[in-house]
Amino acid sequence: MTVKVLENCKTAEEALYQCGLNWGVYQDEIYVPQGNGFVRIPDKYATRRSDTGSVLGLSGRYYKPIQNRESFMFMDSLVDGDDVVYHSGGDFDDGKLVFLQAKIQGDIEPIPGDKIERLILLCTSHDGSSAFRVLFTTSRIVCKNTLMAALSDRTGFYSKHTQNVSGKVDQAKEVLGLAKRSFSFFGQIMQRAVDVTMTDSQVEEYLQLVYKFKHKTPYSKQDARNRSAYESTMAILNHPTNTIGGMQGTAYGALNAVTYYLDHQKPVRLTESVTDQMQAKEDKRMQLSWFGGSLDTRRRAYAHLQLPVPV
Repeated sequence: MTVKVLENCKTAEEALYQCGLNWGVYQDEIYVPQGNGFVRIPDKYATRRSDTGSVLGLSGRYYKPIQNRESFMFMDSLVDGDDVVYHSGGDFDDGKLVFLQAKIQGDIEPIPGDKIERLILLCTSHDGSSAFRVLFTTSRIVCKNTLMAALSDRTGFYSKHTQNVSGKVDQAKEVLGLAKRSFSFFGQIMQRAVDVTMTDSQVEEYLQLVYKFKHKTPYSKQDARNRSAYESTMAILNHPTNTIGGMQGTAYGALNAVTYYLDHQKPVRLTESVTDQMQAKEDKRMQLSWFGGSLDTRRRAYAHLQLPVPV
C-alpha cells in the first residue's frame, strides 16, 4: 500500500498527482488458446493499469471502470479549503483499490487532549471487489486508532460500476450534511462512553462478547485465536495511550483497547513477500479496519457497550 499525506492540496487534480494515482484503467478482451489459434471469452474483460499494464481484475460486460480522476473529482464537491480540506490518499494492492480522505475541521475531543479527527473516506476498486463508496471514519490522533469506520452499511454514498459517478455531484453535498450529522452523533456516543465506568469483571465480560466467546464453554476450550485477541486486548488496557485523562475503567477505555488491537496488533497474513514486513502488516490491518473482518469486530465492540443512545 502507498499512502500520501497531502500538503497544501486544493483540488482533486493536485491530490491525484501527490498520491501517484495519475494513471487510468482500461478493459482488454480476453483470449484463450484453442486449436491452432485463439478464441475470445465472450463478455469477459481484464481491467489493466494504463501506466504499467498490470492486470487488476476481471469483469463482465456491464462493468464500467471508474477512473481515478473521475472518483477524485467527486471529492472536489465536498472540499472547500476551509471547513473541509484534503487529508491523505493512496492505494492498496498495486492499485486494485484506491482511496482519498478529506478532513472536516474541528476535532472531536471526548477527553481534554485526546483529539479524534473527522474524516470522509472515498474509495473505489479496479478489481471488481467493491462499489465506489464515500464513507465516514475517524482517527484518534494519539495512536491512529480507527474508532469509527462505516458503522452502518447505509452510512455514506455508494455507486455501482455501471453508473456515471461524475453526475452525482448534487448527492455529494448531501453526503457532507450526512457526515456532519453522523460525526455529531458519534461525538455524543464517545462522551457517554467516557462517563460510563466499568469494573474489571464487566470489561472481561465485554471483551469476551466482542471476541465471540462461546457461552458456558471453559476458557481452555474457546477458539485459540479469540483467546489470543482477548488476552492482547486485556494487556492494552494499561497501554500509555489508554490511560489519558482518566479513561481507564471506562467504556471509552475498553473500546479503545479493542480498536488499538485491531489497528496495531491483530495477526495478519501477507499473501506475498515484501521487504518491510512490519509496514505491510500495518497496511493490511488498515484495509481490514476499513473494509474487512476487523470492521465486523469493531461494530460488535460498539454494540456490546450498550451505551444510551443520544436523542
